[in-house]
This record gives sequence, C-alpha cells and structure tokens, in this order.
Amino acid sequence: MPIRSFRIIPENVAEWDRFFRETPVTPSVDSVDENIIKDGAVSEPKLADDAVSTRTIADNAVNDVRLRDSGGCSVIGRATNTLGDPADISLDDGQFLIRRGNSLQGDIIHDADIPSTIARDSEVASAIAAHEGASDPHPGYLTQAEGDARYRELTDAVTYSELTSKPAALALIFSGTGTPEGVVTAGVGSTFHRTDGGAGTSFYVKESGSGNTGWVGK
Repeated sequence: MPIRSFRIIPENVAEWDRFFRETPVTPSVDSVDENIIKDGAVSEPKLADDAVSTRTIADNAVNDVRLRDSGGCSVIGRATNTLGDPADISLDDGQFLIRRGNSLQGDIIHDADIPSTIARDSEVASAIAAHEGASDPHPGYLTQAEGDARYRELTDAVTYSELTSKPAALALIFSGTGTPEGVVTAGVGSTFHRTDGGAGTSFYVKESGSGNTGWVGK
C-alpha cells in the first residue's frame, strides 16, 4: 500500500523519525507470496554479507526449492580443508566421494584404499596354487598312504599288504580278476569277488591258512 499522505508536514528530524516509525508499510504483491519471498525478489547486491543470521531465519525455513541450483551429478560441500563458501563437487560415472589429500573429490577406489586384511586377486591365486601343489594339503585327514585302504582298478590284483597294514588275521572283502589262490594274502573268513569268474569261480572264501593260500571257490 502507498505511504499515507501528510496531515502535518514534519518540521524536524524528531518529527520525521516519528512519522516513519508510525507509518505502516505493506510489501507489494510482486515481492511476497504467502509470507515467502518470491524467486529473484532479493538479489545479491541488495543483501549484504552476513546480513541474515540463523536467528532471523526460522528452522527449516529454507527448503530444497529455495536453495540454489546445483550441477548435475554433484554434491554441495567444501572441497578443500579450509573455511569458506561451499561449491559443487562433481562425480563421474564409476566414481565415489572420497577424502584424499585433505580434499573431497570424486575418484575410483585404488588398491591403497582397500584394507590390508582383504585379500587381493593375486594373493588368492597364489594361495590356491600353493594348496594344489602341497603334498599334504589337509594334515587333519589321512593321506592315501596313511589310510587303511586305497582303491585299485578292477584289473589289478590287490594284495593284503597293499590294502592295509592291519594284521592278516582280519577277515576282509576283496575284489579283482583271476583266482585269489596264491595271490591274495588274507585272514581266514575273508571273501574274494572275482569279476571275470563263472559258475563256481565268481566267489571265493578263505577257509584256511594265514598266507595267500586256502581260497575255495563257491
């Protein structure tokens, strides 16, 4: 609204001061909309440095719309380790926001950024190669030579000494080609399954002796 007209023209500084203090002033509709300053209504030349403090701006009064525009794919912050105005910190594809050399920047992850406790590809490959090349990679388990038994091809004759180091008095089950008589050492009660046998020669029982004789076909 316009300033009201004078009823009595002020004649001195005190009267002029009282006039301006008592005269109501309403902002025009072009500068204020619903108690919010319109975009572009106040420019930098009209707003001095430090003219507005946090005590004169209500909490959450400045929203995202009222904040300045930012560059694409960027964050607002202070890039250097000094006090000053914030600016846009831009990031390219594949980059992360990281503090490096006392400055915030967009960068890829380097090997030095990864903790030493995390294994690298070369360390994993080296460990696998060492494991595969070890003569006894699993010391908590028996090797073939340490175990009680080992597998043989069906065409090979299996002797008791090859199969186990336990006393020959034990009755065990054997399998192979040819007759076990005179070949397979076993304890009485052991059996032999002949894979190339026929009627009366496919199954043998060790009925006597402590050596490799005493096998009887059934």
